[in-house]
Amino acid sequence: MKLNFSAIRPLSAVLLFVLTFALSCTDDHVIPEPVDNCTRLNGQPRAFPCEFEIQKLDFMSGSSNTTAFATLTPTDSLFERSGPYYSWTKTGTENFTISYKVRLTFKRIAEAPVGQNNQYSLFMTQGGIDSEDFHDFSFSINTANMAVGETRSEFYIIEYSLANWMPIPIYMRMFAIVNLTTYEKLKLAPYSYTAIRDLAESWIRFKSTN
Repeated sequence: MKLNFSAIRPLSAVLLFVLTFALSCTDDHVIPEPVDNCTRLNGQPRAFPCEFEIQKLDFMSGSSNTTAFATLTPTDSLFERSGPYYSWTKTGTENFTISYKVRLTFKRIAEAPVGQNNQYSLFMTQGGIDSEDFHDFSFSINTANMAVGETRSEFYIIEYSLANWMPIPIYMRMFAIVNLTTYEKLKLAPYSYTAIRDLAESWIRFKSTN
Protein backbone atom coordinates (compact mmCIF):
# COMPACT_ATOMS: atom_id res chain seq x y z
CA MET A 1 0.00 0.00 0.00
CA LYS A 2 1.36 3.39 -0.95
CA LEU A 3 1.07 6.11 1.70
CA ASN A 4 0.28 9.64 0.70
CA PHE A 5 3.03 11.48 2.64
CA SER A 6 2.07 14.78 1.06
CA ALA A 7 -1.28 14.56 2.88
CA ILE A 8 0.22 13.37 6.18
CA ARG A 9 2.75 16.19 6.54
CA PRO A 10 0.22 19.07 6.41
CA LEU A 11 -2.00 17.20 8.87
CA SER A 12 0.94 16.79 11.25
CA ALA A 13 1.70 20.48 10.93
CA VAL A 14 -1.91 21.34 11.78
CA LEU A 15 -1.87 19.06 14.84
CA LEU A 16 1.41 20.59 16.01
CA PHE A 17 0.00 24.09 15.57
CA VAL A 18 -3.15 23.23 17.54
CA LEU A 19 -1.10 21.65 20.34
CA THR A 20 1.24 24.65 20.50
CA PHE A 21 -1.69 27.06 20.55
CA ALA A 22 -3.39 25.11 23.33
CA LEU A 23 -0.24 25.10 25.44
CA SER A 24 0.28 28.82 24.95
CA CYS A 25 -3.29 29.50 26.04
CA THR A 26 -2.78 27.36 29.14
CA ASP A 27 0.40 29.24 30.04
CA ASP A 28 -1.28 32.64 29.65
CA HIS A 29 -4.29 31.75 31.81
CA VAL A 30 -2.86 30.61 35.13
CA ILE A 31 -5.61 29.92 37.64
CA PRO A 32 -4.98 32.19 40.66
CA GLU A 33 -4.86 30.81 44.17
CA PRO A 34 -8.02 31.33 46.24
CA VAL A 35 -7.96 34.52 48.30
CA ASP A 36 -8.64 33.92 51.98
CA ASN A 37 -10.34 36.31 54.38
CA CYS A 38 -11.93 38.29 51.55
CA THR A 39 -15.63 37.91 52.09
CA ARG A 40 -17.97 40.31 53.84
CA LEU A 41 -19.48 39.54 57.22
CA ASN A 42 -22.65 38.39 55.45
CA GLY A 43 -20.65 35.83 53.45
CA GLN A 44 -20.90 37.72 50.15
CA PRO A 45 -17.80 38.55 48.05
CA ARG A 46 -16.23 41.94 48.70
CA ALA A 47 -16.63 44.44 45.84
CA PHE A 48 -12.84 44.90 45.59
CA PRO A 49 -10.26 42.13 46.07
CA CYS A 50 -8.60 42.16 49.48
CA GLU A 51 -5.04 43.37 49.03
CA PHE A 52 -3.63 41.92 52.25
CA GLU A 53 -3.97 39.00 54.61
CA ILE A 54 -2.97 39.36 58.26
CA GLN A 55 -1.23 36.14 59.15
CA LYS A 56 -0.51 36.60 62.85
CA LEU A 57 -0.14 39.02 65.73
CA ASP A 58 2.69 38.31 68.19
CA PHE A 59 2.68 39.71 71.72
CA MET A 60 6.35 40.22 72.42
CA SER A 61 8.04 39.48 75.73
CA GLY A 62 8.77 42.93 77.15
CA SER A 63 10.81 44.91 74.62
CA SER A 64 12.07 41.84 72.72
CA ASN A 65 12.07 41.85 68.92
CA THR A 66 12.36 38.07 68.69
CA THR A 67 10.59 36.35 71.61
CA ALA A 68 6.81 36.31 71.86
CA PHE A 69 4.72 35.07 74.79
CA ALA A 70 1.57 34.75 72.66
CA THR A 71 0.83 34.40 68.95
CA LEU A 72 -2.65 35.12 67.67
CA THR A 73 -4.19 34.33 64.28
CA PRO A 74 -7.42 35.62 62.70
CA THR A 75 -9.16 32.53 64.11
CA ASP A 76 -7.58 32.66 67.60
CA SER A 77 -7.93 36.09 69.21
CA LEU A 78 -7.16 35.49 72.92
CA PHE A 79 -3.94 36.16 74.83
CA GLU A 80 -2.91 35.84 78.48
CA ARG A 81 -2.52 39.24 80.16
CA SER A 82 -0.06 37.63 82.59
CA GLY A 83 2.59 37.75 79.85
CA PRO A 84 5.49 40.20 80.24
CA TYR A 85 4.31 43.68 79.27
CA TYR A 86 6.37 46.39 77.61
CA SER A 87 5.76 49.02 80.29
CA TRP A 88 3.58 49.75 83.32
CA THR A 89 2.71 53.30 84.36
CA LYS A 90 0.66 54.49 87.31
CA THR A 91 -1.61 57.31 86.18
CA GLY A 92 -3.47 58.02 89.43
CA THR A 93 -4.22 56.66 92.87
CA GLU A 94 -6.25 53.81 91.39
CA ASN A 95 -5.51 53.96 87.67
CA PHE A 96 -2.61 52.58 85.67
CA THR A 97 -1.62 51.93 82.06
CA ILE A 98 0.04 48.81 80.71
CA SER A 99 1.67 48.64 77.29
CA TYR A 100 2.43 45.68 75.09
CA LYS A 101 4.79 45.51 72.15
CA VAL A 102 3.20 43.57 69.30
CA ARG A 103 4.42 42.37 65.92
CA LEU A 104 1.92 42.29 63.06
CA THR A 105 2.77 39.96 60.17
CA PHE A 106 0.88 40.49 56.92
CA LYS A 107 1.09 39.33 53.30
CA ARG A 108 0.11 41.08 50.08
CA ILE A 109 -2.29 38.80 48.23
CA ALA A 110 -3.50 41.12 45.45
CA GLU A 111 -2.28 44.11 43.48
CA ALA A 112 -3.34 47.61 44.49
CA PRO A 113 -6.25 49.04 42.47
CA VAL A 114 -5.15 50.86 39.32
CA GLY A 115 -6.05 54.49 38.75
CA GLN A 116 -6.40 55.62 42.35
CA ASN A 117 -4.15 57.05 45.05
CA ASN A 118 -3.38 54.03 47.23
CA GLN A 119 -2.37 55.03 50.74
CA TYR A 120 -2.61 52.72 53.71
CA SER A 121 -3.19 52.89 57.43
CA LEU A 122 -3.62 50.46 60.30
CA PHE A 123 -6.80 51.21 62.22
CA MET A 124 -7.36 50.07 65.79
CA THR A 125 -10.84 49.92 67.28
CA GLN A 126 -12.02 49.56 70.86
CA GLY A 127 -14.26 46.69 71.79
CA GLY A 128 -13.56 44.98 68.48
CA ILE A 129 -16.63 46.80 67.18
CA ASP A 130 -17.01 47.55 63.47
CA SER A 131 -18.48 51.03 63.81
CA GLU A 132 -16.29 54.04 63.00
CA ASP A 133 -17.49 55.49 66.31
CA PHE A 134 -15.14 53.04 68.04
CA HIS A 135 -12.13 53.86 65.85
CA ASP A 136 -9.53 54.43 68.56
CA PHE A 137 -6.25 55.10 66.77
CA SER A 138 -4.48 54.93 63.40
CA PHE A 139 -0.93 53.69 62.88
CA SER A 140 1.27 53.98 59.81
CA ILE A 141 2.05 50.73 58.01
CA ASN A 142 4.84 50.15 55.50
CA THR A 143 3.46 48.68 52.27
CA ALA A 144 5.78 50.54 49.87
CA ASN A 145 6.84 48.51 46.80
CA MET A 146 5.35 45.37 48.33
CA ALA A 147 4.98 42.62 45.73
CA VAL A 148 2.15 40.10 45.65
CA GLY A 149 3.21 37.13 47.77
CA GLU A 150 5.59 39.22 49.90
CA THR A 151 5.29 39.08 53.70
CA ARG A 152 6.32 41.81 56.14
CA SER A 153 6.24 42.42 59.88
CA GLU A 154 5.75 45.70 61.74
CA PHE A 155 6.07 46.49 65.46
CA TYR A 156 3.53 48.55 67.40
CA ILE A 157 2.92 49.56 71.01
CA ILE A 158 -0.63 49.20 72.31
CA GLU A 159 -1.85 50.55 75.64
CA TYR A 160 -4.60 49.59 78.06
CA SER A 161 -5.84 51.94 80.77
CA LEU A 162 -7.11 50.01 83.79
CA ALA A 163 -8.25 50.64 87.35
CA ASN A 164 -7.75 48.59 90.50
CA TRP A 165 -11.43 48.92 91.34
CA MET A 166 -12.48 47.49 87.97
CA PRO A 167 -10.78 44.06 87.67
CA ILE A 168 -12.54 43.05 84.46
CA PRO A 169 -10.87 41.38 81.47
CA ILE A 170 -9.30 43.72 78.95
CA TYR A 171 -11.85 44.50 76.27
CA MET A 172 -11.62 43.25 72.70
CA ARG A 173 -9.67 45.30 70.18
CA MET A 174 -9.18 45.01 66.45
CA PHE A 175 -6.42 45.85 63.96
CA ALA A 176 -7.55 46.55 60.39
CA ILE A 177 -5.32 47.27 57.39
CA VAL A 178 -7.07 49.92 55.32
CA ASN A 179 -6.54 51.31 51.83
CA LEU A 180 -7.87 54.80 52.57
CA THR A 181 -9.21 55.39 49.05
CA THR A 182 -10.91 52.00 48.77
CA TYR A 183 -12.27 52.49 52.29
CA GLU A 184 -14.01 55.72 51.30
CA LYS A 185 -15.31 54.28 48.02
CA LEU A 186 -16.93 51.32 49.73
CA LYS A 187 -18.76 53.61 52.14
CA LEU A 188 -20.60 55.23 49.23
CA ALA A 189 -23.42 53.95 47.01
CA PRO A 190 -23.81 51.53 45.37
CA TYR A 191 -21.74 49.65 47.99
CA SER A 192 -22.75 51.44 51.21
CA TYR A 193 -20.58 49.29 53.47
CA THR A 194 -20.64 50.24 57.15
CA ALA A 195 -18.65 47.55 58.98
CA ILE A 196 -14.92 48.22 59.24
CA ARG A 197 -14.24 44.52 58.66
CA ASP A 198 -15.99 44.85 55.28
CA LEU A 199 -14.18 48.09 54.46
CA ALA A 200 -10.72 46.83 55.46
CA GLU A 201 -8.23 44.85 53.39
CA SER A 202 -7.64 42.51 56.33
CA TRP A 203 -8.28 42.47 60.08
CA ILE A 204 -7.56 40.63 63.32
CA ARG A 205 -9.23 40.87 66.72
CA PHE A 206 -7.46 40.37 70.05
CA LYS A 207 -8.55 40.15 73.69
CA SER A 208 -7.09 39.14 77.04
CA THR A 209 -8.39 36.02 78.75
CA ASN A 210 -7.93 37.48 82.26
